Amino acid sequence: MNIRENIKIPFNKPPKTIDELIQQLKDRGMIIENEDFAKDILSKVNYYRLSGYWFKFQNKYINRDMIYSSQQEKEEIENKFSIKVTFENIVDIYKFDSKLRSLCFDALEKIEVTINSVICEYMCKKSGDPYWFLDSNNIRPYKNKNKIVSHDDILKKFKEYINNSRNKTTTCLKSFYFKYNNEYPPYWILSQFITFGTLSLVYNMLLPSDKMEIAKKLNLYKDFLENSLHALAYIRNVCAHYARLWDNENSITIANIKFYQNNPNSIYKIDFHTVNENNVMVNKNNINFFPVFYTIALFLKNLYPKSKWVSLVSDRIEEYQIKTNGLVSFEKMGFPKDWKELPLIKEMLKNVYKV
Repeated sequence: MNIRENIKIPFNKPPKTIDELIQQLKDRGMIIENEDFAKDILSKVNYYRLSGYWFKFQNKYINRDMIYSSQQEKEEIENKFSIKVTFENIVDIYKFDSKLRSLCFDALEKIEVTINSVICEYMCKKSGDPYWFLDSNNIRPYKNKNKIVSHDDILKKFKEYINNSRNKTTTCLKSFYFKYNNEYPPYWILSQFITFGTLSLVYNMLLPSDKMEIAKKLNLYKDFLENSLHALAYIRNVCAHYARLWDNENSITIANIKFYQNNPNSIYKIDFHTVNENNVMVNKNNINFFPVFYTIALFLKNLYPKSKWVSLVSDRIEEYQIKTNGLVSFEKMGFPKDWKELPLIKEMLKNVYKV
């Protein structure tokens, strides 16, 4: 009997006490050496949140092709741990992921603020108008996730940000609307309230010539910006909402990094994924952290060349590779064996963090 068929039933599991949850983990094969420590952690970190850090060590993930004779057998076997793992290991992985998110969030904040500032300065100066975004000739329709985003759609987004911010009594907006009767504030104020995701849309909706000039000011290449901003906005949201980053099975694939040969960044090109003769991805390596790591490193190389971020992330992975007995490792996070010899990484690792 194949129990893997999708048969939906009402949810009827009763809540468990912390003691019951600890016993459940022990029954499934997790090693819990200090129950008081486990109780303390589970009183502060929700069991379900922590479960995201151990499910990959269970049969449900490692032996996903198993067939069962009953639903009861399925649940019992799938939840068993396939490898030796302790509760302390899981807590260490959780701590590592928290530190990794903090490092990435800090880097992405710098990237977002810089790109936002360059777009604002360039577009306002080029047009001589702080309301350049109201002109549909400056912002063209863009296909995003099989949906066309129009000029009107982006203005609606702007209006939502303004209304939400005004409702939160944001000082600069209150001051502006107290004095002026415009529907929108100038872009240098408006740009402070848009999200990273909307920022990526704004860039992709600009004229090709404008995108090219903005990319030049960032020491980057237009196609690279177009292909990576949306993915980095997604990663930023993962960090902001405390989701797993360490082994996040990204729903957005970070594109292979390519440059024209005459571009100074061409030595940093890299293929994360296999593509066919039509340049369509056939092997998407979007589960691993390495494409995220490399893409952020490339942004920092061009925007903040003295950044120690690559060294800091590398040090944390090395630290927790030891603490978790290899459950966290460069290899498991998708780093190639020669990653330290890649021109980009080799250069950025020279910026060593000193206490």
